[in-house]
Amino acid sequence: MDNIPDQPASTFNLQVPEDLEVVAAELELQGKYQEAKESYQNALDVGMRVVGKKHTLVHKCTRHLGRVHLHLGHFAEARQYCNTAFEMKVQELGDGHPELAEDLNELGLVMLEQADYIGTQQCFCRALCIVNDNACLETAKSLYGMGRMLHKQAKLPESEAQHLRALGIRKQVLGDSHVYVAESLIGLVEVMVGKADFSRAREFATMALELMQQAFCTDHPKVAMAQFWLGWVKLEQGIFGQAEEHLATALAIRKKSFGVEHPDVAQSLDGMGEVLWKQRKFPEAEEYYSDALSIRKSVFGDCHPDVAQSLNNLGTLMFDAGRLSQAEKYNNQALEIRIRVWGSDHPDIAHSFNNLGCIMHNQDKLDDAEECHSKALAIKEHTLGKNHLHVAQSLGNLSCVMQKQGRLLEAEEHAERAVAIMRQALGDEHLDLSQYHMNFGFILHQQGRFAQAEEHFRTAQTIVEQVLGDEHPDVANILTWHGIAAFRQEKYSCAEKCHRRALAIRKLALGDLDPEVALSLHFLGLVLHEQDKLADAEMVLETCLEIKKRVLGGDSPDVIAVLSKLDEIREQMGA
Repeated sequence: MDNIPDQPASTFNLQVPEDLEVVAAELELQGKYQEAKESYQNALDVGMRVVGKKHTLVHKCTRHLGRVHLHLGHFAEARQYCNTAFEMKVQELGDGHPELAEDLNELGLVMLEQADYIGTQQCFCRALCIVNDNACLETAKSLYGMGRMLHKQAKLPESEAQHLRALGIRKQVLGDSHVYVAESLIGLVEVMVGKADFSRAREFATMALELMQQAFCTDHPKVAMAQFWLGWVKLEQGIFGQAEEHLATALAIRKKSFGVEHPDVAQSLDGMGEVLWKQRKFPEAEEYYSDALSIRKSVFGDCHPDVAQSLNNLGTLMFDAGRLSQAEKYNNQALEIRIRVWGSDHPDIAHSFNNLGCIMHNQDKLDDAEECHSKALAIKEHTLGKNHLHVAQSLGNLSCVMQKQGRLLEAEEHAERAVAIMRQALGDEHLDLSQYHMNFGFILHQQGRFAQAEEHFRTAQTIVEQVLGDEHPDVANILTWHGIAAFRQEKYSCAEKCHRRALAIRKLALGDLDPEVALSLHFLGLVLHEQDKLADAEMVLETCLEIKKRVLGGDSPDVIAVLSKLDEIREQMGA
């Protein structure tokens, strides 16, 4: 025993917190953030006792705790730990040492989640100035953070440039298959979605998911992030079945990893709500959107961009469900938050004006609707460029208002431009394009240009059938207008075929006694009458009359119109 050299007690004491830190780092790598937090906290507590608060290990554990709290969605705690770690490093090395960059980057990412964009920019810019090395991983991290911040500010070209620089450094230093490469790819996915470049977005998202799955187990939170974004891209492309599968997978992983009260869970709930809303499953979508709003208010408070997004989603859903007073309330709340956060010139504010314009349109407040849509269009053209997908949305909405005001030439000009932008952004087969063709068709139909209107209705029908199937209720709606346009051109055989198909779809989807079924019967009866198929026309219109009386009452103008046509048919049959 005497020949064993003496060793300082601190060396033996330090081994315990160092071992705890190694265990914590491994848990963090596995995505077990709650357990990692506890191990880092133990390492910090032991380290403080045995080596004091100025030791490097204590600083590292403090910074690690900030990062893990960020993963867990505990932003106030994350900011406190990251700020403490930064101040410790400044006291040790001064305020210009390159090692400060790591602490500044961690602090900047926390501020980003808190929507403190001034603080975020200061952290990342300072880190970049301190390091001043274009081949350094901390430089890449600063650029990645700047890219995310610029995306949230809707500065898409600048965001893309920063993400590409970060990606280049990470590939150069780490190779093509590292998880940080996947992280940069996901940053680019967000940008491409914002630019409506969905083919590149899908390419990047697919690559990111493959890299994350190679690096981590299937239920890792990083895999969930990649699943979410691939699902979101497919949602934007109208591939709802695959989108829902990816989004549901991401939600399940995140709930398992974080519990319920976490912003990533709220993001996934939003995704599920979106894919259900797009399929017009309103009650299910409302449940997901409401849960997301509750989580975001709990995590962020009442004045945060993500809270505004949840309110926006609920407002859009209420509008589509015909609940206009609730839609207006939610959208006004979202607009108020967005103006407080962004000022007056941001795409999110344009979205709120867009939604409010649609509500005003439905309430026949056409001047107010035009004002809202014009404001939205001006903001979008300024922030996103004149050929962006969202610009087409505002052009389409303005065309509908102008059509209702009788300004048909202006409406046509806006509708034509909207269709051109949508085709360029999404291709010829995207579901959203179908509605723009329908709107253009309505305007042409109102001008008496029935052949051109029919062409747009037929194009919309083809798109919807390809995406949603031949028996979807939206197909019936388009077939009805297709049939009307054919009828006005005296193409009665085509019109009959359209209305019979619409009738069959509506009976299957809605039952035999729905008002939409009566509508198809009414149009079919008119077509049959024009073809002198009087007995068939009488039978169809009698069925129509029975439904309309049950739903509308005997004195309804619709009932009187059907009775009048039946009298005409019976007079002809008697003659």
